[in-house]
Amino acid sequence: MDASMFDFPNKIWTVRPLWEVVVEIILYMPILIGGVISNVTLLTMIVKYKRLQSPTNILIASMAGVDLVNLILCPWMLSVHHFYQNYVLGAVGCKMEAFLSASLLITGVMLLSIVSYDRLTAIVLPREKRLTKRGAYHLAILSIVIGIAFGTPFLVFKYYKERQWKNFLEKYCTEDVQILPIYWHVLLSTLVWLPMTVMISCYTAIFCKLDKYQKEILRREHPMSVNYKTRVARTLFVIVISFIVCRLPFTVLVFWRFQLVKETRQDSITSTYQMLWFVSHYLIYLNCAINPMIYGFNNENYKRAFGETQLYKWLSGKRSS
Repeated sequence: MDASMFDFPNKIWTVRPLWEVVVEIILYMPILIGGVISNVTLLTMIVKYKRLQSPTNILIASMAGVDLVNLILCPWMLSVHHFYQNYVLGAVGCKMEAFLSASLLITGVMLLSIVSYDRLTAIVLPREKRLTKRGAYHLAILSIVIGIAFGTPFLVFKYYKERQWKNFLEKYCTEDVQILPIYWHVLLSTLVWLPMTVMISCYTAIFCKLDKYQKEILRREHPMSVNYKTRVARTLFVIVISFIVCRLPFTVLVFWRFQLVKETRQDSITSTYQMLWFVSHYLIYLNCAINPMIYGFNNENYKRAFGETQLYKWLSGKRSS
């Protein structure tokens, strides 16, 4: 069809009310500002204080870096996409949106899996060879490379298109609906929920038999070392649970979206689905913001290092005044 012969059918779009845009921005700002500050603070402490530069903390710093990139780049792209129905991010934005979401998700799961495996083996198999700093750097880089590699198909199979109507230039972002739905299913099943299920199973087994493991390890190690390892395991367990709770809605909606497209239920996609899509991404950004707080509140070394930062001194001065 030669669209240039017809006026643009405005009725196929709905206009988002101003109050909805304002509410979305107000909801975003606290977690974005707080998340950026908390992740930057965590990264600064690990870089600045050598006593914090353990193999586990190097991987945690890498996770904080992934969360920081997520908070800086992704929310504004999603918001612009919501605010303007005519696609204004261009060809680069069209390809980068899904690429960033997939790459950061896979990289985060990889890093979390490595940290969890290292800490769990430290409790169950304390005599096994431990991860070194050099190994931690290599694994962090490998996780990023793997995340980027598995996100690359979204650069290939997402397309930015323009269609000239008689009175309007329509811009939109589309995708290969034959390939990407299958790829999302494989990606989420094998590289997200399979490792997360394994991690939950391992942590559950550890905590169910924690007393037994503690008694066995106490015969070989100092009680302080044992208490530290179990605290770290509990902290990582909380991180895994928060990761699952905050990321599950997004993965469910990915599957639902392709089902709606297949059924051509566009009315559902533009109403209920859009609201849930915002909520699912909000939970992802919330997860990125609270992770450093989970590390900090459960680690005495982090607390002591934070007490030496300028941010802590500034906050203390504010409270005093």
